[in-house]
Amino acid sequence: MGVLQWFDRMMAPDDLPETLRARALRCETLRHPLNGNVVYVVGGSHLNATSCRDVQRVVDFAKPNGVLVELCAERLDSVRHRHRFASQILPELSVANLATIAPFAVDVMFWLRTLPTMRLEAVLGINEGAEQATAVQAAAKHRKQVFVRAIDAPCSVTIMKCVTSLWHKVGPAKVAWDFWKTEVLGSHVYPALQRIEGDMTVLEAMMREGTALDAARVDEMQRYAHGVTAFEWDWGTLLDTLKGTSYLEGIIKPLIEERDTVLAHQIYDASRTSRCTVAVVGAAHVAGIKAKFGKTTDEEVAAILQPPTTDYYSVVAQLAALSFVSPACVFYARRRCKQAGGRAWQCFRYARYVGVTASLATSSFMMYQAYQSYQATRDLQVRFHEYRMRMVKDGGDPKCYSMA
Repeated sequence: MGVLQWFDRMMAPDDLPETLRARALRCETLRHPLNGNVVYVVGGSHLNATSCRDVQRVVDFAKPNGVLVELCAERLDSVRHRHRFASQILPELSVANLATIAPFAVDVMFWLRTLPTMRLEAVLGINEGAEQATAVQAAAKHRKQVFVRAIDAPCSVTIMKCVTSLWHKVGPAKVAWDFWKTEVLGSHVYPALQRIEGDMTVLEAMMREGTALDAARVDEMQRYAHGVTAFEWDWGTLLDTLKGTSYLEGIIKPLIEERDTVLAHQIYDASRTSRCTVAVVGAAHVAGIKAKFGKTTDEEVAAILQPPTTDYYSVVAQLAALSFVSPACVFYARRRCKQAGGRAWQCFRYARYVGVTASLATSSFMMYQAYQSYQATRDLQVRFHEYRMRMVKDGGDPKCYSMA
């Protein structure tokens, strides 16, 4: 080790000061057992301005050589650009915008996850994952050469493992039954979810209002939005509560536990050569990373990163078989009923008309709900954009509500 390297390591920051530690909601200081290199693991909420400020303060204190972000390589480009204080406004649904809308209109995750997230982004005035972009930008101000590394498992592998886990280990019938009892019948209301569901219900009602926004209304909406996104800080309690729900318990291992192993391994690997590193992750991963830091192996991580190709494609094959068997059964029943004639044939024709009508009604209802959700998201973005522009014009603060 050269003199300059020795001096650089001796000047590595120590533990965070108490004043800064009190500000950071989740932060652990880890050191490599052999060379003493330090890693600050900062846990935050992906939709919280306070997390951005905490990350900014930790980076300003540490002046790290590198930043590790909880992203896979596919999503790393999203944090390289300067994050906006509000989401982009969705294009209007029209034939002229068909080419723009088509790529994400066929994406199921856009309707299930992205649209609700964009509504929260519009209310809070911050993009999801802004704390990771903040870390990258803040570190670049202190050092000319700062390495940025994506340390998360590929999202495609995680999704494939969640699907196969639910299908093979839990079973589609039990998942569907538990989902029906919990989400439809409401027979199982988990205490850790009561407040979140209550805040989300009130917030959704406020989002669909067509009235102009004022400071008091915006403040109230942002308080409810922070209540919805704050579950990460009490993830341990929430995790214990959800373990009795099969359709959620089946994805805990690939979504949390295995990713903790990958994150801890990547952070430990980076600390071998980097004097000081800041890792920005979700608050739910901090405890797992601390427990597994320095205790993982290359073989263990390689096994986790291996996509479950055989199991995944067996699920696809079974679904494809079901899609073939169902029409075949209908065709066989039609043939037998037609041969029997009389009441059997009349019942089959009646059932067929009812089935077709029900399918068309269900499809129309789902399309209408998707249209309503899209329009509600766009209208909300427009309302908040106009509100923030008015605030800028009047000399006010267009940023989101401060939880500090």
